[in-house]
Amino acid sequence: MQDLNKAYRELETKFAQDQEVLGRLIGRLSQACKGQLTELDNKLAKLRVALEKNTDLDNISPLIVQVEELLQQQSSQNDAELQSAKKSFLDSSSLLQKSKGLEPDTRRQLRLIIDQAQQPELILPQLLPLMQALSSLYADTLAYLHQNQGSDSDNAQLEKNNAVLVDNLIEVLNSFEFDEQISVQINTQRKRLREAESANTVATVCTDLMRIILDAVQNERSGSEQFLSRLNASLEKINVALGESLDSSDKLRELKEHTEQQIRQQLQNMSVDVEEGEKLEELKTQINSRLDTISNLLEKRSDQTDLETKLQSSLRTMNERLVQLEKEAQQYQVQLNEQHQKLFIDSLTNIPNRAAFDERYELEFERAKRYDSNLNLAVIDIDHFKKINDTFGHTAGDKTLAALGRLLKKWLRSSDFVARYGGEEFVAILPEISPKDCAIALQQLCDKVAAIPFVYRGEKLQITISIGAASADFSKSRLDLFERADKALYQAKNNGRNQIIAADK
Repeated sequence: MQDLNKAYRELETKFAQDQEVLGRLIGRLSQACKGQLTELDNKLAKLRVALEKNTDLDNISPLIVQVEELLQQQSSQNDAELQSAKKSFLDSSSLLQKSKGLEPDTRRQLRLIIDQAQQPELILPQLLPLMQALSSLYADTLAYLHQNQGSDSDNAQLEKNNAVLVDNLIEVLNSFEFDEQISVQINTQRKRLREAESANTVATVCTDLMRIILDAVQNERSGSEQFLSRLNASLEKINVALGESLDSSDKLRELKEHTEQQIRQQLQNMSVDVEEGEKLEELKTQINSRLDTISNLLEKRSDQTDLETKLQSSLRTMNERLVQLEKEAQQYQVQLNEQHQKLFIDSLTNIPNRAAFDERYELEFERAKRYDSNLNLAVIDIDHFKKINDTFGHTAGDKTLAALGRLLKKWLRSSDFVARYGGEEFVAILPEISPKDCAIALQQLCDKVAAIPFVYRGEKLQITISIGAASADFSKSRLDLFERADKALYQAKNNGRNQIIAADK
């Protein structure tokens, strides 16, 4: 009996340990899946809270089933978004196919791109905007080429617009980060774009870029799908194991209680027989009968021990699955963090990009409005940046942008937020500072940049910046604040550059 009680206590301890492991898993799973589906976030939060409160496991099983269903729903939603993006891509590609005057090599590569897009492989949703942007630029390039072939003056205008298009394409590429292998290929195409002398060459490079990016996002999507598939399968196994463990646990507890009750009853009956027995033979017969009954009960207890062993084995199996799933969730969290870094960090300057600025700007504006505190916005532009590119080349321009990004991040306060908005333009959010003090700090920033000796290949570059600043008027919108700062920037440039102009409310 003591052995059975000890085994039961060990079983309860094991249950508690497994429940703790399951709680950690759900916590990590919540972080890995955060933001993909609101209802999934809520269900995982409920599951985590239930485990923290030591809720009975039989009450958790329905939640696990709901989580599995939501994972399937998320997969269906991704498929729908994929179909929409793929249609946009194919429509744009079809427009290019209808254009006359395409080089045979360009047309051949375009057919390859379309064939790849029609394959059943899916595309990572986070990179779909990049594909759509490139496909739109690709279509515009060939459409413009078709419309503007002809006179020398038309060709001159085409070359001018081609240079603008190349700059826009490079800016789009700089807005995203790729893994090391893909980055090498992208950098090669970026170099070809800068050296392109005709719209035909630009179109060819666009085709190559499409193929590279399509292959990259298919690989990303495949990895994501494999993880979700493993996650769904593991949850199903855990659900089955939980059900089996719960059934076995309930059955074991009932059998144990029933067996102990019967043994106690037989011992009590033996005591009564001894007290009331008058004849020795009759008493011997009664005791032998009781002993037979107790022997049978002990055999049942042996069967219960086998059931307990089976239950413990089931729990060990479930624990191994939980540990493995926890490792996979950690790996997926790392991948999500890396993807977040790629989506919100400008690869050239290594500071936040426009997407990150839009998100932070909304947050800071609403926070300052709620607490009626100061909020300032600065739009920063490198003076004569086009001249730097034309005189020293795009590499010098890139190095200038990267250097300025580092300096802005270093010289602004830790509570400020600076991002590359696009091209040679940066934006900074400066909360909790008066407009007057903000203007002083920004003028000091102008002076510091002008005093820095920029050198490229032994030649000195005079770099200055112009800044337009504005403070928030919460009776108006975020757009109004940005437009006032942007307008002030143009005033600073018209007034001679290398200065800050603060807009009135």
